[in-house]
Amino acid sequence: MPRKKPLITPTQLKILARHASGLSLKEVASECFISYSAVTNYMYDIRFRLGVGSNAAAVMRAHDLGYLTHPTGADHQVFPSHPDTF
Repeated sequence: MPRKKPLITPTQLKILARHASGLSLKEVASECFISYSAVTNYMYDIRFRLGVGSNAAAVMRAHDLGYLTHPTGADHQVFPSHPDTF
């Protein structure tokens, strides 16, 4: 049985999880050692793939789909559901 292709890539998930944990897009860019414009492009593609219109909606949709979890229940701790992504 063929594996189902994920909606978002591991790199996109890494960007989204960092943004969901409270970092601004500029802070995500700095932490990931990529440009701010690259982060905004990733976020645009994530929103497109998830079919939403805002970054906040992308976080909520990714959480609903099981891509992001809150392991301790704290709002400020958001991690990909698959820890090997980081």
